[in-house]
Amino acid sequence: ESTRDLADCETVCIDFSKADNGTILNHGDYVKDEWFKDYGMRIDTSTTRRGGYTPNGVARIYDISKKGEDPDLGSPNRMCGGHGVGAGGEPEGAGPNCNPNGEENVLIIQEADMREPDDNAQGGIMKCSFTCPVHKLRLIGLMDVDVGEQPFFEVFTEGGVAPTIQKIVGKGVNSIQRRISMASRMSIK
Repeated sequence: ESTRDLADCETVCIDFSKADNGTILNHGDYVKDEWFKDYGMRIDTSTTRRGGYTPNGVARIYDISKKGEDPDLGSPNRMCGGHGVGAGGEPEGAGPNCNPNGEENVLIIQEADMREPDDNAQGGIMKCSFTCPVHKLRLIGLMDVDVGEQPFFEVFTEGGVAPTIQKIVGKGVNSIQRRISMASRMSIK
């Protein structure tokens, strides 16, 4: 457990491009503990409905800059000069996907046991746990949350008090949204 003072804390960006040991993460890699040693973060996934492939609770890397397999996860949106497809991500859409800020990799819950990454149409739960309290979680990015879907964050703070529920509004196919939160453990459902 960390005994560092808040003033000693550093800002860390985990963008799923590299593990904490510097290993490059590629399209299709399965991940779970790649940020545990240095940052104390573990990813666990599960499915709640039919479908989904999460052996041992792993998530899968999907490179959104890659043209091809799953255009609703492409970035930027084709109306912004990229290859992503979906009205939610268009410039006038609810979650414009025009400025990807250099992001390439996102985490997905895999659809089935297959060679290529493919996000599970039935969704699931992605849990990020931290061994030490996170004093400020600045940003969480979400992509391709369909209109009518009602996912949410459960944010658990240090001390085990009841979680705070932060509801998310689906902004449509290929949309991007960024959320700010504080957590020591968080589930996205």
